[in-house]
Amino acid sequence: MVDDLAIVDSGNTTLTPNIDMLAQEGLRLTRHIAAAPLCTPSRAGVYIISAASGGLPKEEVTFAKVAKRQGYETVLSFVTIQASLGKWHRGLNCERNDDYCHHPSAHGFHHFYGITLTKLRDCQPGRSSIFTNVQAHTPFKYIFSTLPYKTLGVGVATVTFLHARGVVTAWRKLVLRVVAIYGTFVANFPDFSCFLMRNREVDEQPYVSENLTQRMTDEVNSAPFLLFFSFIQVHTAMFASPAFQGTSQHDIYGNAIQEVDWSGNPPTGKGGIQVPVLLRWTGMLPAGKDIDEPTSNVDIFPAVVKLAGGTALGDRVIDGHDLIPLLQGKVERSKQEFLFHYCNAYLNVVRWQPPNSKSTFPM
Repeated sequence: MVDDLAIVDSGNTTLTPNIDMLAQEGLRLTRHIAAAPLCTPSRAGVYIISAASGGLPKEEVTFAKVAKRQGYETVLSFVTIQASLGKWHRGLNCERNDDYCHHPSAHGFHHFYGITLTKLRDCQPGRSSIFTNVQAHTPFKYIFSTLPYKTLGVGVATVTFLHARGVVTAWRKLVLRVVAIYGTFVANFPDFSCFLMRNREVDEQPYVSENLTQRMTDEVNSAPFLLFFSFIQVHTAMFASPAFQGTSQHDIYGNAIQEVDWSGNPPTGKGGIQVPVLLRWTGMLPAGKDIDEPTSNVDIFPAVVKLAGGTALGDRVIDGHDLIPLLQGKVERSKQEFLFHYCNAYLNVVRWQPPNSKSTFPM
């Protein structure tokens, strides 16, 4: 999976031969939508029943848990400067710093190699910092944009002004100590937060993004039954390994896309609500076919459960429908009659395809 790669981003001037091969040898879902317009709940909608944000509850059912019960080995591979061989971003601990209640290993994955946080520009040398990327809309925005947090700059300015007017008394040593402590935290933030994990152990801290995609690709050469590979690119601070730097006319964004293409023929890419999905299963799915029926990321979960030999979830009501009959041509219509689009907690639109009709109506 490629987070936040829009369907039009690559265009026809970015070289993606492996993705092109998937399109030729597999089939394309042309009316597929994401589970949500945000990265984490949309990605989670692929491998769990619900797509809520935040850490995963222990009772949540993932397709990795189902496959594990059936005796299969599962690997969570997330390649991102965030978390799961790649990007997890679903939490790590609950009550203690070593209970790993939200870790992938607690949700059915035998192996994890990746990062648990997200969008940390501090992990990319020379790519700015989350502390200095201030969106200040004041006459002093150029001053505040160089400070760690706009709030700190405003606070120092306010205390200085009130001290000069005699309203408050500020002890210089105390102010300097607070600023020094805060500055030390900011300077060492990458060491605290930029860590790469292998299962439950920190493998590298701070990690180096150079050749990280290649390292994660090598990590999954064992080809487990179930591999979920969520790339670092293009969701987080942009980077490209040396072999791909300068290879695209679209600068670092194009370089990152071409590295994703090289790494592993990613099966699905998403960029908002309307998302491109390519599926290849040689001998089982037709090649070069387009399916124009409405489908969703939430349909992948029941399809994987069915392929793993899992049973119905009993007490769970899920939104997804098994895709396999539609993909194999055994049925011509998707079971998705209604598809709901949310922005955070707000319902934005509903798409309705009535039974026995090819028309889709926004509601």
